[in-house]
Order: sequence, then C-alpha cells, then structure tokens
Amino acid sequence: MKTYMPALGVLIVASITIVSGGIHGEMTERWGAEIDRETIAAQLDTIPEIVGDWELVASEPIADSALKQLECAGYISRAYHNSETGERVTVTIILGPPGPISVHLPEICHSGRGVAPTGKREHVTIETKRPKSAGAESSVSTKEKLWAVNFEAKGLDGYRERFFYAWGTGGAWVAPEEPRVSFGAYPYLYKIQAASKLARDADLSARDPVEEFLKVFLPAAQVGLVPYVKK
Repeated sequence: MKTYMPALGVLIVASITIVSGGIHGEMTERWGAEIDRETIAAQLDTIPEIVGDWELVASEPIADSALKQLECAGYISRAYHNSETGERVTVTIILGPPGPISVHLPEICHSGRGVAPTGKREHVTIETKRPKSAGAESSVSTKEKLWAVNFEAKGLDGYRERFFYAWGTGGAWVAPEEPRVSFGAYPYLYKIQAASKLARDADLSARDPVEEFLKVFLPAAQVGLVPYVKK
C-alpha cells in the first residue's frame, strides 16, 4: 500500500532529556530557575534511529516561526519507514515551557492545509514495556495514553491522515482534556505527535500503522527523556 509523509512542521511533540552528572535521568525541584531546557532537549538526539522494523529515513526542520511561537528549547522531527510493510510514519517530540507547548492541537493547526477532521478525537491506550531505570535489563509494563484523530483530504487527492498526540514530563505519555491546567506547575513539558498519510480506503481496524509504530518507538525513545520528579 502506498503511504505518504505529512508536513513535519505540524507534527509537534514535546519531550525532555538531560545530560547531567549523577542524576540518573531524574530532575527535582532543587534545580528551580536554573533548569537549562536546551541542554535537556539535546538528549533527544539519543533516541534510536532504528526501532524494530522501523528505520529513520529523513529528518526535517520545523519552521523558525513555529519554534518561536512554541518557545521550543529543542526537538526531533523524523520520518521512519517500515522495511516489512512499506509504511511511513512521521514523529516529532518537542520540549518547552508548558504554556505554549500545551495549547497547539493538530485539529486546529493542521486543519485548513487541504484536509479536515473526520470526527472527534478519541483516547487510545498503548501498553508498552519500559526499562525500570536507566541501563536496567528488567522492564515494567506502562500504559501510554494518547489522543487519536483522523483527517481526510478535501479534494480528489484520495488520502487520509492519522494523528496521535500526547504530553508528558518524561514518564508515561498522557492525554488530558486540559493539558495547560494539568502541567502548568511544571518547569518544562514534552509533546509527542506521530502521523501517517494513508489510502482513503485503508482499514485501520485491521492495522493502524501509527499505533504499531508507537508500540516499539515509545519504549525506545525513553532513553532521550528525563522524568521530572516533584518533591
């Protein structure tokens, strides 16, 4: 089945990581105003380029105007190709302050680009296995909660788009109704967004390429995230 790649500039996702001595992947409030979001965001580059049957095939920059609006400290914006199925999924993870990161939704930002939502967003839960701690061989079952929404081309182009998005502070991804309220007290916020362009007659009940991608990508991406821990 032929698939298409959506514009990476609208696949905004937030995510956070830190390179710091002796912290072992956690941040606490003792950092206060000294938190360096750019240094933390640089860790996103450690997210693997190969996850399962999916391999990185492209990286594209997000427009400077969008980065400024989001007050983005750093991001990855990638396209992965599945060597077995031929499917292609784009994924973006961005890091920034909770205010601007929490308010931009694909239903608003992506509509008007030749596509329109075909229904209301819905919650999707993906169960993954995450390492218990950095470098640990044992894992723990984690339920990742994301929003999913579908778009369809307005003209005769004949394709649909499938979007997943969520927010987090370095642990499990969540999809609250009001993320600005849920994360307002945190010093930074990640957003993740993944999408794929599909044939109009694609049967998502048989296989959802974005969900299948996220099943292997989310645990692999944990290496590039640093949980914020309130004390």
